[in-house]
Amino acid sequence: MGNLMLALAGVCLILLLWNLALSARVGRLLRQQRNLLRGAHPGNVIDLLEDALQQGLQTRAKMEEVLDHFRQLTDHHRLSFQQGGLVRFDAFDGVGGQQSFALALLDGNKDGVVVSSLFGREGARVYAKPVENGRSTYTLSQEEVQAIEQAVKQPARGPA
Repeated sequence: MGNLMLALAGVCLILLLWNLALSARVGRLLRQQRNLLRGAHPGNVIDLLEDALQQGLQTRAKMEEVLDHFRQLTDHHRLSFQQGGLVRFDAFDGVGGQQSFALALLDGNKDGVVVSSLFGREGARVYAKPVENGRSTYTLSQEEVQAIEQAVKQPARGPA
């Protein structure tokens, strides 16, 4: 009977220590919960989590709007002039100073226009020819070809 009492006392001591450890852990969890809820509206953790979820969903919706707008800007930017080439030359004998020029302006698809201005003593003439994928269906002068080649060699600029 003495050994039985000693064994029961040992079991009670172990259960008491286990109870103290669990009580300490529950106390820590309650302190963490109070710290989490500090400054929040009165309510339980579920209300706080539901509010956080709603805010997350609203943030996600706004982020989707921003991404859609960014995609639209990127598509629009691809169609703006991003590359250019300029060649100056003397179009006529006896007229110096390289006042004539060929200017190529291309977008990110290498589409655009090549504009030429021929300056002479009698006046100036301006011509514009479309460019698609770095080429034109119109007959191009040597200077116009050089201007397009310069523009095509430049790296296309991405959205800022």
